[in-house]
Amino acid sequence: MTDAILEGLAFALTNPDETVDLFLKALPEMALNPNARELARLGVLMWQHSVDKTQAREHGIGWSDAKAYGEMVELVMTYLAGPGVNRPEIESLFTNQFAGKIRLTDAQWAEVRGRVAEYDKVFT
Repeated sequence: MTDAILEGLAFALTNPDETVDLFLKALPEMALNPNARELARLGVLMWQHSVDKTQAREHGIGWSDAKAYGEMVELVMTYLAGPGVNRPEIESLFTNQFAGKIRLTDAQWAEVRGRVAEYDKVFT
């Protein structure tokens, strides 16, 4: 199941126009908004920008840094967890066991980078 999801993410990274077409086909009510295609295109670009990271290039799609997991848990525990909430063990929440099998080629990553580079100032 994870491989199929990651294959879908790879498809969306390498076929953004077709991804938007499939999205609009799955939700025909979106066509009621004359700006739907452009909004969906921008959404795909924002998402692609968030995936276009060194760790995905080096380790495969879906892989994440365990240190970042710990930092997220720390933020949640500091600002969101109520009194008496136990700190979860990182290993019980996150794993890279199923990630990293699905990879893009350097050329495919270059295409992604080319599409999202203009948004670096906005999202970085």
